[in-house]
Amino acid sequence: MSRVPGSLDRTLPYWMSGTGRIRLSSDKTCLQCSGRSEAHGKQAVVPLKLMARHPRGTSVKEHHGLPSLKGIQFAEQLQVNGMELNTKDKKTCACFTPAEATAEKEICCSSDAHTVAEVQALYQLPEGSWWVQYLPFFSATQIQNALAESKSASLLPSGTDHQQEFFRGLLHGHVEADSVQGTKTVRRSKVTGHMKKNKAGYFWRHSFDEQGCQVVTDRPVTDFLEKQ
Repeated sequence: MSRVPGSLDRTLPYWMSGTGRIRLSSDKTCLQCSGRSEAHGKQAVVPLKLMARHPRGTSVKEHHGLPSLKGIQFAEQLQVNGMELNTKDKKTCACFTPAEATAEKEICCSSDAHTVAEVQALYQLPEGSWWVQYLPFFSATQIQNALAESKSASLLPSGTDHQQEFFRGLLHGHVEADSVQGTKTVRRSKVTGHMKKNKAGYFWRHSFDEQGCQVVTDRPVTDFLEKQ
């Protein structure tokens, strides 16, 4: 994964909170997700499509301190209080309140809004509870404030849309499935530079390295060169 042109091209020191993750400042522009507005105890979780094998790249074993994945049931689709979560539907993101995020993985969209996250894995522990492994999304304002707080020379990519553009984090988080409050559509875009007003809603183009404190991308450098 490469750095976005315009960002600082050097290794930056870790700048993390006491929880082991960076703490991004509140962004009052974050909007509420669709779905139930408040949690009322434990919600009904119904598996819609189970998986015979565990997916690649999960951090379930490390997060829960398990010796192996034996006894862990993974699912491709899950229904939580009538809302469907699907590991193959990357544009439909899960939303949950900051207080319900696992402590050591806490990254908040804001203190009074929902955390928006891309669903990476759905799984059930041997004791019966269902969980979601996710990658968090950050708003452009959060990233800008974080870069300023860390005194980083990194910059937001040219053409960043502060109203509708998100940046996807690199560090996985885990939250109980019944904590999901709603869903929000966040599509990936391959358009570079300034974009016309996106009627489709929220989108993301780049990732944010929470540990290196820089915007990164998995796209080739040629995508960012001006055509002659």
